[in-house]
Amino acid sequence: MSEVNLTKYPVTSSAGNEYYVTITTDNDFGILMCILSEEYIGLFGRKKFREIYVKTDMQGRYKTYKELAEATVIGYEKKLDYERIKAEREASSVKEFEDWDGKVADQ
Repeated sequence: MSEVNLTKYPVTSSAGNEYYVTITTDNDFGILMCILSEEYIGLFGRKKFREIYVKTDMQGRYKTYKELAEATVIGYEKKLDYERIKAEREASSVKEFEDWDGKVADQ
């Protein structure tokens, strides 16, 4: 595989979130990687980007770089949704336990 180094900003998800996408090859193993970064304001008000998610394509599963980038954004946002739902369930479970009177009912 030849060396790849592509970037695109902004890449906007269906939820309206903007990401900086880099598609590159790992020179040691020739693995194709898609790196998502998000914008933040750094020291002295300068715009910067931080890596937030990496997806690799070792088997050539994606036919195009665009397809890999889209799968990476969708995968990241699904991960965020899963983490949000998990946190909500945890908070609900803690509240239920705290409100429990401690009595065990026979079933």
